Amino acid sequence: MTPQVIFAICVAIVLVVALVVYKIKTKGIRNFAIEMITEAERIFKQGENKEKMAFVIDGVLGFIPAPFRFLITRSMVEAFIQKIFDEIKIALDYKGE
Repeated sequence: MTPQVIFAICVAIVLVVALVVYKIKTKGIRNFAIEMITEAERIFKQGENKEKMAFVIDGVLGFIPAPFRFLITRSMVEAFIQKIFDEIKIALDYKGE
């Protein structure tokens, strides 16, 4: 490979990473996941928890740019979403002392 080709590849990689960081900063994955959780609660009936979780996971995976999806597993996203849901539930269930 010529130095020009290597340079072009490096520039392309930097641009892709910059776009990902921009997308994540402008609308963080956590905020997007909360929006997806809210939407799932609105769309699905009570008790359809597996369907809700699948909907949110699919949405969050779709939010992640394609070149980076191979680094993030479905189980990683599920654990991330579950953590967010648990935090929201604790906040909503808090009654004070």
